[in-house]
Amino acid sequence: MRYRRAPAVEAAPMQDETILYHPGTNRFCLLNPVAAFLWDRLGDPCTASQLAAAVRESFDNVDAAQAQRDIEDVLQRFTDLAFVQVEA
Repeated sequence: MRYRRAPAVEAAPMQDETILYHPGTNRFCLLNPVAAFLWDRLGDPCTASQLAAAVRESFDNVDAAQAQRDIEDVLQRFTDLAFVQVEA
């Protein structure tokens, strides 16, 4: 599966974090620096594995298996909140 940002979601950077707002659901989400990094990458459709590889390249001391699990968790939360769309 490939994931990409939902077009309706608005993002605002705030120091090392990012705030997301979905006007259709009236939901906000505050992203930590790693989640903000993922959000930035979701500007183009990508898979969880591609995101995990980008995290391992950009952050120090990241365990590959743990990164994959964490990214899948973040993607599921983004999907549940309608912040991302899934492409088959």
